Amino acid sequence: MIKIYYIANSRMPTIKAYGLQIAKTCEAFAKIGFGCELIVPKRHRYPNTGENNILEYYNIKTPFRVTELISPDLIDIDLGPFLNKFIFWIQQLFFAFSLKKYLAGREGMVYSRDQFALSVLSSKKFKLYWEAHNLPQNINSGFYRNILSKIKGLAVISEGLKNDFAEYYKGPMVVAPDAVDIEEFDIKISKENARQRLNLPLDKKIAIYIGHLYEWKGADLLFEVASKFQISNFKSQSNILFIFVGGTEYDISRFKKKSEEIGLINAVFLGYKSHNEIPQYLKAADCAILTGKKSESISGKYTSPLKMFEYMASGCPIVAQDLPSFREVLNEENSLIVSAEDSKALAEGINEVFNNAELAARISRKALEDVQKYTWPERVRKIIRLFL
Repeated sequence: MIKIYYIANSRMPTIKAYGLQIAKTCEAFAKIGFGCELIVPKRHRYPNTGENNILEYYNIKTPFRVTELISPDLIDIDLGPFLNKFIFWIQQLFFAFSLKKYLAGREGMVYSRDQFALSVLSSKKFKLYWEAHNLPQNINSGFYRNILSKIKGLAVISEGLKNDFAEYYKGPMVVAPDAVDIEEFDIKISKENARQRLNLPLDKKIAIYIGHLYEWKGADLLFEVASKFQISNFKSQSNILFIFVGGTEYDISRFKKKSEEIGLINAVFLGYKSHNEIPQYLKAADCAILTGKKSESISGKYTSPLKMFEYMASGCPIVAQDLPSFREVLNEENSLIVSAEDSKALAEGINEVFNNAELAARISRKALEDVQKYTWPERVRKIIRLFL
């Protein structure tokens, strides 16, 4: 059995999407026959993650080994810009050298999301592979030139990211978009039952947004759309509810304050919900919204949002902004695509899905068909092309 060490210098478990992506990718490695070991720093629990261990928290059915290395845990303490940056580098280096010590005498492949770990590991002892989710600003520095010269292959999550990396890296590269566990979203309950379970109104059209409320994710634009519905002449606009699931406490407070200032009553901000609850929220909704900012590379070219695949697997019709990153998966057959960074176009798209049952059903069926290609085992099969 081939042994693969998956390295992630990240707090696990976490309410953030990267945690689910890491855990499901490791599970898929194990499922297709690798001896997978996830190595992460030992840190205090992330808020709202309960007491379950990593495998239990992410509902892992094909187990893999998890190793936690002792690491300084001061990153969340605000000591000012200079000291915060200093502590960040101390933690990064401490984990990297702890990893080097742990792997001494072991054999296998190293697959890492942590470039600092790759920088200290020997390419003579291990075959090193990097999974990148964005293009570092200082990609042309000696630090990154060293990493790119050492690795045997690079996995990226979008074609846009691959194209930009190609200027700096000439070795093997694969595009492995994010994925979804389709079974988790194939829940056999009606929209009415889902709303009853979640205490949502039965008499309203519901548009749902899931994820963080960062500006680059387009949450502010969707907030603007909600206000347009409240003051517009859209058909049945008084019976429309916008639900935002996710976001930090700071961003939730910010949006609630904005709502109060303008008297917005058709938008609710539910904050964090466990991943196990998300399929019910999507089953309860009439459309799911995918937004971003074309002017931001991380959104316009590099992202491969987990929620996009979860929307598709849920059967909830998708209204998505026209971004190159989304276009790698979505099209006019499996979603309703509207102009990017255009609140009027997004509002009209949502209204069209609400009032055109045939369209909503058609794009939902095609999305369910297309998402079958985006499972976690299929993602890992793309990645292992680097190993061959």
